[in-house]
Amino acid sequence: MTERNNLPLALTRFIGREKEIAEVTRLLGDLPGFLNLEGLPRTRLLTLTGSGGCGKTRLALQVARDLTGFRNLSGLAPFPDGVWLIELSALADPALVPQTVASIFDLRASGNLAPMDLLKNYLREKNLLLVLDNCEHLIDACAQLAEALLTSCPDLKILATSREPLNIAGEITFRVPSLALPDLRGQPQGLPLHDLAQFEAIQLFTERARVAQSDFALTDANKAFIAQICARLDGMPLALELAAARVKTLSVEQIAARLDDRFHLLTTGSRTAPTRQQTLRAAMEWSYALLSDDERIVLNRVSVFAGGWTLDAAEAVTNPKSQKPNPKIENRNSKIEIQNTETAPAPIGISDLGFGILDVLSRLVDKSLVIAETRDGATRYRMLETIRQYAREELAQAESGERANVQNRHLEFFVKLAEEAEPKLRRAEQIIWFNRLESELDNFRAALDWSTRAEKIETGLRLGGALGQFWVRHGYWSEGHKRLVALLKSKGGEKSLARANALHLAAELSNRTGFFVEMRPLFEESIQMLRELGEEGKRWLGYALARYAWAYLDRDLALARTLIEEGIRTSRESGNLFGLGHCLVALGLATRRLSDFGTARSALEESAALFQTLGDMHMYALALNSHAVVDYFEGHLHKAKTSYEHALRIFQELNDKIGVGAAVVGLGDIARLQGNYAEASALLQKNLTLHRNMGQVHREVVLDLYYLGLLELTKGNLRESNEYLQESITQAHKANLRFWLPFLMDAFGYLAATVKLPERAARLFGAAEVLREQLQTPMPPVYRDDYEKYLPLARAQLDDAMFNAAFAEGRAMNLDQAIAFALAEIEIPDAPALSPRQIAKEKFDGLTAREREVAALIAQGKSNRAIADALVLSERTIEGHVTNILNKLGFNARTQIATWAVEKGLPREDKNHNDRK
Repeated sequence: MTERNNLPLALTRFIGREKEIAEVTRLLGDLPGFLNLEGLPRTRLLTLTGSGGCGKTRLALQVARDLTGFRNLSGLAPFPDGVWLIELSALADPALVPQTVASIFDLRASGNLAPMDLLKNYLREKNLLLVLDNCEHLIDACAQLAEALLTSCPDLKILATSREPLNIAGEITFRVPSLALPDLRGQPQGLPLHDLAQFEAIQLFTERARVAQSDFALTDANKAFIAQICARLDGMPLALELAAARVKTLSVEQIAARLDDRFHLLTTGSRTAPTRQQTLRAAMEWSYALLSDDERIVLNRVSVFAGGWTLDAAEAVTNPKSQKPNPKIENRNSKIEIQNTETAPAPIGISDLGFGILDVLSRLVDKSLVIAETRDGATRYRMLETIRQYAREELAQAESGERANVQNRHLEFFVKLAEEAEPKLRRAEQIIWFNRLESELDNFRAALDWSTRAEKIETGLRLGGALGQFWVRHGYWSEGHKRLVALLKSKGGEKSLARANALHLAAELSNRTGFFVEMRPLFEESIQMLRELGEEGKRWLGYALARYAWAYLDRDLALARTLIEEGIRTSRESGNLFGLGHCLVALGLATRRLSDFGTARSALEESAALFQTLGDMHMYALALNSHAVVDYFEGHLHKAKTSYEHALRIFQELNDKIGVGAAVVGLGDIARLQGNYAEASALLQKNLTLHRNMGQVHREVVLDLYYLGLLELTKGNLRESNEYLQESITQAHKANLRFWLPFLMDAFGYLAATVKLPERAARLFGAAEVLREQLQTPMPPVYRDDYEKYLPLARAQLDDAMFNAAFAEGRAMNLDQAIAFALAEIEIPDAPALSPRQIAKEKFDGLTAREREVAALIAQGKSNRAIADALVLSERTIEGHVTNILNKLGFNARTQIATWAVEKGLPREDKNHNDRK
């Protein structure tokens, strides 16, 4: 033969796979006269495995074509006798495999030599590569052929494609992965167009769509739908090509919307392609037909899992009795008789299988229908979504009740898992269990969906209630709220602990997602039900009262105090330390708002000790964070920063998004107060994005916006400040967060004073003051510096009579009038250039000229008394300046101030005394 290969010419461009081509070539190893890959794995039999449609054949052919074109420096080819393709997909008789291979080399039987012997004799002296394509339906015959040839022909190599390995000595398998996909999680706007176009799946879809429609292109308008199509089809090349062909008749948005019915959608493959590649269903049917009855049963049943599963979950759901063989099985395709009906669980469908599923699951992994992945020493299984949908269809068509019974098992397993996890989410092992719940999130969703469809409302409420802490702490607020409310509105479900817990969790999530009207009735119904449930309800009453109080701390402090007192009393009486700890945190938050810092600190210290004893690091960190807020309110910025940072580390370790936000907002404003504006902006902007992405519409967003408004005002960005403050007060008023309204009105007053609208400023200051009196919440010390800076600024622009009249008008406004006045449009001039004083403050970390003078004198080793004498000030005034310097710089010792002053090159600033404020 003169030809060196029989490879077909490619009619479409091969996309991507550079990594895979390099790896496959590397695994073939030590190619004669060409490659020298010492120290790397090598094999004479490499089998490309993967699910139908994953691109095994295309990859093998591309590697083969590349090898035929290679030459080394001496001009030698890696396979002097060629690269030869043997297509086996159309062959049905295993006995004809040797003859089919022999026909490629025009070898014909002569005498008594069988085709296998002819092949051995011919290939023994040859140096070539055989590509055996589509071996799975002839797997035994292909294995026998490969072993016989490789043991007889020393320079022969085989590259095979199969949905499962040949399983002979010396074989190396390479699982062909899906095409590279973009990870769109955390990318609400999607990736930039240029970045998206670099992914192989996007490239393949776009190019094949252009074949179907010549003017097709990836654009900003369609990129989100194309990315969705590629992700939902798992980057499977066959499915992407079939989907791309549909752009002739459907928009990409319509294609994406129809992927739940993908087997009817993706039916337009090439007429000349093998039958199994002309439709997506045909590709799945080809694989399914090669399975044994046992494998089909298990594959169908594991299709109820979403997002993967563990072995114990598979055993419980697919084979619920025991994993020991059942001697009373008549036939695996008929119902199983169970001798001891009193102890055996109710059968599901064709009931227990009578065999352990581990071996079957392993075979499904070998056949590329199930993917096994090991992380951190644990193995988890999953299916590509296309395979899962096909298996679910098969499950639905099984004998009557099969799918419902398997779904019921799935629901029960995940209810038990969530209920097992729930108490452990409050103990030392909480990180492990939160991670476990996160890994099973899609299964919990599927179980909750089934509980609603199957009208298993009480079971659904049990599951929803057990997942409450997970939803709250990991930021699944909108989803948790929607699911719980739907279950609570469904028919069924009597008065029970599960219902009571679901009610107060739904109320809490209503608060977090902005459904304020329904919040209070849900809390009230929950509390009443828990009281009526006696001792059973008392275990949860303190916790529910604390959460109810928490929701009203910024709305109705009197109600919150009443709820807290009952919660503390109930929890102490029942010995419920968990509920008591929550109530003590709520007490600390309430008394902090009243500026009763001693009581707040005491309550928070007791709660922190309780949660540390219980091992609940989340609540320990929350108590620590709340303690930081007390220090912050009192103006002890360095102490507050240390506590915030400690709490933040714990929250980050726990992946607790709420806690992270609570710590970061405090750190952001401390950075502002200390003059670190870039740090403050980065922290607060990131926090705002976090809370918006979580669907939060009130308190956390209100605070982020409020502190950003103050920051931009401090920096002189007046328009930006006004925009932040307007959105903040609008959200606060909508959510009735009354505690924060006077702070916001003061901030609007600061802005008005800055743009020389003193009468407006005075009215806003008056409105803020009267609201504080009504709430009985005095201004915390930390906010007095800003207030005492801007109030005199407004006063200085008016005579006393005019200022007092405007202030009185503000006090006379009701809440709605004050809000409307704050939101009234005002003319804001362009921001003025920074003055020399402002430039100096930014350069010196926010220190005023007077504070810089004090720092310079500290660096000279002077005491407070000596500094007071030098500057002709009281010693008490100097003590105040030193405290401010320590707070702004985040220091806790005079020696640190001295070092900082030297590093900054500070002289004693005794000139320009008019610029010291």
